[in-house]
Amino acid sequence: MKNDVPRKRIALLIADPASDYSQAVITGVRDQCARYNYDLLVFSTMVKVCHPEKLYLNGELNIFRLINYDLVDGVLVASLALIEDQVKSVLEQLEADLREHCTKPVVSLDLPFAGYPVVYTDDRKAIRDVVKHLVQVHKCRKLYLLTGQKDYVVSEARAEAFREQMQAEGLDASAENVFYGNFWYTSGEAFAERLLSGELAMPDAVVCANDFMAIGLADRLTAGGIRIPEQLRITGYDATREAIFNSVGITTYTPDVYGMAAHAVNLLHK
Repeated sequence: MKNDVPRKRIALLIADPASDYSQAVITGVRDQCARYNYDLLVFSTMVKVCHPEKLYLNGELNIFRLINYDLVDGVLVASLALIEDQVKSVLEQLEADLREHCTKPVVSLDLPFAGYPVVYTDDRKAIRDVVKHLVQVHKCRKLYLLTGQKDYVVSEARAEAFREQMQAEGLDASAENVFYGNFWYTSGEAFAERLLSGELAMPDAVVCANDFMAIGLADRLTAGGIRIPEQLRITGYDATREAIFNSVGITTYTPDVYGMAAHAVNLLHK
């Protein structure tokens, strides 16, 4: 007998689908939707939300205004991909649209958004592993952490994991060794200036909470005459192509974004 029960539809709102992060999110959501026999509808700009050509970007963002939320059963918002370089206007507009037009369950990925439930990538073990490697393999003793915006859950989770592992290694785990940025190249560059000027003592290593900050830091320090990694070790996080192909090599870590994205579908399923 034919099954006439309609398949449920999940909408995924994301940006820059060619990026490593977005690829992992889309793949994780797609595979988990297949397990539940759900249809997946992906709505995405083709560029980052900090794209410099604003008229072009605004045209791309219109994709989110075309969504008929009455035709879907749940919504996933890849919030972290929609707020790069402090661009908050995209999420603010999405919040307004969802409040007005969507009555279906919404889950945010990796970043608090409009009071909706959030699922996070497990960063704690990753950061602890990085610190452990720097200390035990490379014999680093003085380490700094450059994390994201203060009071962001993801920023604080990575900072807490850093302090926990530093303490476990018997090293200085004080808050003075944790610095806040914005998850973008610019905060890595700004941190480099503080090191080059002598405002901050040069450490043995800097653990960066994402690759973009690590690249900004490494490139600016190299331009300032610091040899990486001979004089200073820098690690990133996310295993992006930008880090792999950067002129200054960045040691990075691959997070389980795929698993987080799959779990977001599980949350909607419940």
